[in-house]
Amino acid sequence: MRRLSEESLHAYARSMGDRILSTVGGYELEGLGVNLIESVIGDMFTVMGLPILQLLTKLRAIGMIGEEGEVECS
Repeated sequence: MRRLSEESLHAYARSMGDRILSTVGGYELEGLGVNLIESVIGDMFTVMGLPILQLLTKLRAIGMIGEEGEVECS
């Protein structure tokens, strides 16, 4: 986490409103929350939750989705 002044952290918390109660760790990587983060090690989607790039790669490998993202249903 980036070093921020207490006022900056309070301003972020105020900007989040009630959403701060439903976020893991009390922050989001999207929107203004990106200012809190100094760096991300690894896949940002994994840090945020679902490792979407790995999931898409595996779904393509087993033929569930095509190269252009179309869903293959059988």
